[in-house]
Amino acid sequence: MIAKQNDRLTRLSYVGWWLALALLTYGLLSPQPPKMSEAILPAHLTFWASKGVHLGAFAGLAMVAGLLTITPRHQKALWVVLAVYAALTEYLQTFVEGRYGCFTDVCINVTGITLGVGLALGWRAASSLWARRPASATTTSTC
Repeated sequence: MIAKQNDRLTRLSYVGWWLALALLTYGLLSPQPPKMSEAILPAHLTFWASKGVHLGAFAGLAMVAGLLTITPRHQKALWVVLAVYAALTEYLQTFVEGRYGCFTDVCINVTGITLGVGLALGWRAASSLWARRPASATTTSTC
């Protein structure tokens, strides 16, 4: 019963990851986000907001991929998909009105992926250490 719930949760998480990637695709290949950004933010913040979205979105997707309960091989495959996707979406932006692709954004995307991978690996390492603590370490003694 528990295994069935874990399988369902794994599948749901995996589907959620792909849906998040689809949502990011819409954001990256739509002419609307830059227009909304210009309408909402002061001019001097639009650049930083755009780059922050790039970094955060790719870091988030890479971290979630690293935390999914899938095989390490599949996690690495998702990270490679993200790296290829980072370059591909920048290229495709050259065909979208009001958008442009640039190598700097690819570098920011890959930096986000690297950050996300590092966070996921750090989280897994810390979780592993926490799980292996001796039982006596979980209780606190009072004087």
